[in-house]
Amino acid sequence: MYQEQEDLDILFRRTTPEAVLKKIRSGSVLVKPEDSATVGFDDYAYSAYDRYSLLNLSEYTATEVHLRKEALEDSVARMKVGGFFSTLVLYADKVLRYDGETLVCRSEEIPNWRSIYLRLGQDIFTTALLAWHSCRNCSDLMRNRKMTWPAVLRTDDVRLNNILKRGLAENHFHLHGSTQSFALSWACLMNHPAMIHTYLNSEPMFRKNLVYNASSGVTDNVMDWQRRLLYAAMIRALLFECCLGKFEGGRVTELQEQFAGFDVLPLAADVKEHTELLRQMYGSKFSQADGRKVCLDYAICSRFYCVDAADHNRLLGGERCLLYQCFCRQFSGRAARAESDLLYLYLLIKSNFRGELVQVNGRRGFQNFLEYQNRKNQLFEQRAEYWTESLRLSVCSGIRENHLKSLEARIMPKKSKGAMYRAIRDLDGRIDFAEKNLPYFYVVHFAKEPMEKPGDDDHGLAVRPRNHKVRRRIRQQAEALVRYMRLPRCEDQRVWGVDACSMEIGCRPETFATEMRYLRVCSRMGVENPWYGKPDRFCEKIGITYHVGEDFLDIADGLRAVDEAIRFLCMEKGDRIGHGLVLGIDPEEYYQNKKNSIYLRRQDYLDNLVWILYRSLEFGIEIRENVRADMRNQAEQMLYEIYGKYISTLTTGNPLELYYRSWQLRGDHPDLYRTGRFSNQERLSSRVYDNCKVPGGLRRYSTRYEALQPYRDNDDIAGLYSRYHFDDGVKSEGYRVIDFPVKKEYIDIMGAMQHAVCREIFEKGICVECNPTSNVLIGTFRTYKKHPILGFNKFHLEEDCRHMNLQVSLNTDDLGVFDTSLENEYALMLNVVRDKRHEEGNYNDDAVYEYLEYLRMNGMNMAFRPIEF
Repeated sequence: MYQEQEDLDILFRRTTPEAVLKKIRSGSVLVKPEDSATVGFDDYAYSAYDRYSLLNLSEYTATEVHLRKEALEDSVARMKVGGFFSTLVLYADKVLRYDGETLVCRSEEIPNWRSIYLRLGQDIFTTALLAWHSCRNCSDLMRNRKMTWPAVLRTDDVRLNNILKRGLAENHFHLHGSTQSFALSWACLMNHPAMIHTYLNSEPMFRKNLVYNASSGVTDNVMDWQRRLLYAAMIRALLFECCLGKFEGGRVTELQEQFAGFDVLPLAADVKEHTELLRQMYGSKFSQADGRKVCLDYAICSRFYCVDAADHNRLLGGERCLLYQCFCRQFSGRAARAESDLLYLYLLIKSNFRGELVQVNGRRGFQNFLEYQNRKNQLFEQRAEYWTESLRLSVCSGIRENHLKSLEARIMPKKSKGAMYRAIRDLDGRIDFAEKNLPYFYVVHFAKEPMEKPGDDDHGLAVRPRNHKVRRRIRQQAEALVRYMRLPRCEDQRVWGVDACSMEIGCRPETFATEMRYLRVCSRMGVENPWYGKPDRFCEKIGITYHVGEDFLDIADGLRAVDEAIRFLCMEKGDRIGHGLVLGIDPEEYYQNKKNSIYLRRQDYLDNLVWILYRSLEFGIEIRENVRADMRNQAEQMLYEIYGKYISTLTTGNPLELYYRSWQLRGDHPDLYRTGRFSNQERLSSRVYDNCKVPGGLRRYSTRYEALQPYRDNDDIAGLYSRYHFDDGVKSEGYRVIDFPVKKEYIDIMGAMQHAVCREIFEKGICVECNPTSNVLIGTFRTYKKHPILGFNKFHLEEDCRHMNLQVSLNTDDLGVFDTSLENEYALMLNVVRDKRHEEGNYNDDAVYEYLEYLRMNGMNMAFRPIEF
């Protein structure tokens, strides 16, 4: 199965379109006529296969690779028709099942299916298989049916499907990243080719390819994306006309002439005129909220299938219809050689461009994901009809296809209450236009940004705290959100939670501490805040979730971030941690992958060492005295190097202990320490924000306030904290990079600290949002089998009930970037857990289904807005 996946990847993605275009220009055979009964490998296909065998199949010798290539040719030859398009059918028939009505994935094949469809998409396989069945039955199976099956196929596991039908909660769903971004972008560009130049020229991020393919060098004459997409738009229009029967019989030469004419001088105006004519003549028109009727895709054509304007997946039907009709012509022998060659070129350009919007490049880390995330909706969101359609595909389709009883749609905050109100009203209006009364609500997530590099700040470091740009922005956004939530015209509470997302390296939880506390207090107005007047309307308590422990440079760094989020944000029972991978990954494997060498900013290294030394004592973790002494010596040296002469002026205790206590104050707003001491001048302030500048509030009514107040009143401790934020020398020295070797003792300590932080989460009743596919593609582990969810919670899976089970839920994160669905996440986990237990000789599958039912109920109970069961 692995070999077949690599064959398909080479044929339909890895081969460069320019190489195929060169063959078409020269008149070489790419896809042979049906009577040849052999796969049409040309010289480039052979060389591409060999080249990629070095990348993907390095465990094989050249002879073994050649034998596999011959086996592929033999298997295609037995298909008799379709050239190497039949390889799609050969594979799809093994992993998919068609019962005459619907297509589903065979449950036991879902990992294999996931591996290849992530790279090529599902539609190329589903449409090829349906076309093959149509040709075998000598009838058009889809003529009177819809083309709107789910974007991600369900499995044939009846028991799992029955569990999921009881209802799910999606608790980690980034609204604008959870639509079918590629399908929308492709439909928009193919139907509005005049915009290709405008879109790609105005977006510099598309000048960089996220996926690298092999090239034969200058002979490939690799084009930029603008030119490639113009070719795709022209070819698509010609293929659609082929399906309409325009180039039958002796008119095949006209097809060749039209493409040749375009090939000589590709002009956007020519393609625009061609596609616009097809849109006017054949494309179905759909009503919009403003009363207009628009064509989303000329391939959404009632001549070929039953177009349902009310279906939430209606946009997906056009491309599926085109591919299905093209494959029908291939497998029935009606397609001429020129048509087959153009179809192949079109599929290559499409799959290559898909890799620029769906994360398939195999690289790890949040920065790689961020590059995909930043471009996900850039190519269609400027056109209102596609923007509206994106919400139909994300919210409406997501709720219906995944049996959702609750969906958290995460959106960005705005700078004013009016802008917040208008943004939510606009989203609600577009979604309600498609379907009313859906069970969704909003979680507002504030964006993190790494700390600015010392020296890049024109205003000087000594007058600005760390991450001052983020702090200034999120304060404005938080105050605007509070004013929005108190608007009397907002009858239905639309915001039920707040979050902080995006890249966490360089932006610690302390940055969001005041705002998160402020938002929570304001959501309890009139109940717990006697100093503030009664609100205009009552707002239910909002929940707090925080992206943390997903992207980190060292396990200690990630664990400290989780601990800081819990401590500084004052997280409570029912609050949630997003991802939290650092809590469950294998330390030994993690450091082995890092070659037992870690690179960090010196400030982070110092903070990690001090945190380990003193937090381990509080956790009751034993560290050998010689190891502890070595860590203490390193921490002292780093402390003196960063904080310099100030350390010699400390008078009240051990410098490291004082520094640890100053770390405990990082939940306090840095403005209170601008003078070098703790300033309580704002204690008498009636402003809620000012009273939230320390955990528990500046007024003395909280044990948290009382516990930390001695540290605030100590000038040495307050001074260390002040210098952490306002001393330019400290920030410059701390920004420098240090590398340190990782020893066995350190790895063991990390394992113990993981367990201790998990216990803290367990005891506080904090939940963890797990996103398996997102975590596999971003995290440091490579397979679903190593996902830490089984370390977080094993309820039903083992007889020993003493295991500490955290509250966890399954979610999708940015399903458009990762090409998944919530049901698919459950199906993947079913397969992983079941196979893992079978390998261990445990065949009690009942426990696995009970575990998934338990996860389903966990997700429902973790939702911020109560769900009616």
